[in-house]
Amino acid sequence: MKNMLLTFAILQCFLFFGNAQNVKLPVNAQEFILLNFPKERLLKVEENKDNYEDRFEVKLSNKIELDFNADGEITKMESESGLPNSVIPKEILSHVLHNYPDKTIKEWQLKPYGQEIELNNEVELKFNAEGRFIKN
Repeated sequence: MKNMLLTFAILQCFLFFGNAQNVKLPVNAQEFILLNFPKERLLKVEENKDNYEDRFEVKLSNKIELDFNADGEITKMESESGLPNSVIPKEILSHVLHNYPDKTIKEWQLKPYGQEIELNNEVELKFNAEGRFIKN
């Protein structure tokens, strides 16, 4: 029974990650996608060897676009219809829900100074690495 479950898990990973342009995503990126978007399919996976900051570009079936660095750490998430609250750091989400309750976050990006988001009204907000608001 254990072997059958292991085989099933390996097959699922192959089907999920093996069908997008034969690009091997780092394990951290695979885990991030499986944890946060378990029902989505990979539509596009590209490895950008010229840009060392955002090494992998992924497009999911729900039209969310993700960028990962070479280590598989998320560096950018974007969706015109809004990102799910579950992928936004708690402190940033709390700030947005309190100050912009009727807006959605359509982009999150890791920056050298911390983090930046863009709301669906085109307002950009900056946060430090811990998620504390800096400025807009």
